Amino acid sequence: LITEEAFRQVARDTLRRGNERRNHIPGILADNRNWATYFGTSPRVAAEIWNKISAAENFHPGAEPKHLLYAFVLMKAYAGDKFNAKVVGCHANTFAKWAWIMIEAVHDLHHEVITFEKRLPGWNQAVTNACIVVDCSDFPILEPWPFDASWWSHKINGPGIKYEVAIGIHSGLIVHWHGWKKASVSDIEMFRELLLGKLQENECVEADNGCKGEDCLKNPDIGKSRLARGQKNCVRAKQENLFG
Repeated sequence: LITEEAFRQVARDTLRRGNERRNHIPGILADNRNWATYFGTSPRVAAEIWNKISAAENFHPGAEPKHLLYAFVLMKAYAGDKFNAKVVGCHANTFAKWAWIMIEAVHDLHHEVITFEKRLPGWNQAVTNACIVVDCSDFPILEPWPFDASWWSHKINGPGIKYEVAIGIHSGLIVHWHGWKKASVSDIEMFRELLLGKLQENECVEADNGCKGEDCLKNPDIGKSRLARGQKNCVRAKQENLFG
């Protein structure tokens, strides 16, 4: 097992450049800024993920904690291998190899980590009938060949794929994901395909105006007061923060 502080040191060693003192340790605020800038997560979360994936039977025997950071850099920057390799100080081929090994290992955790039941803690059904907020996000891809207009996303003005993600309003945890689909698929199509069937009777879902067409969807315009609309905005802001 690896601790949060040990992972902090792994990140310092990974990001350190040749002109920096080996004994230099940044302050906690600077350290946290580095984690947010380069990895998009925290050392506590990184340590938890590493401890889970390293316990798997099929885990790659040559993997090291720094290789998980490679995956974080790729998912955070979404840039080319040569650019990302410069960030962590390794060869581009090495970066590509280990980043994708780690991404696949993390993906294998989703059945254990992302469960729909995690939306329930803190939900008082006598107060509200909604305990999750859902939204879709489009991610750019290279232009597929032959040309197919169904890949086009109006959000990114180019080819892309779409994922649907729901988080618990009270827990703040990701409780559902669905995808990928071609970017032209509408939000309501994705909602009806899977998430709609998971809901309890009379359970509702907070969503933006891009997902309409079912009685269980609580869109922004149904807020009857300034306070209600403000609360709905705060809930959807959590979802937008997830997509970055």
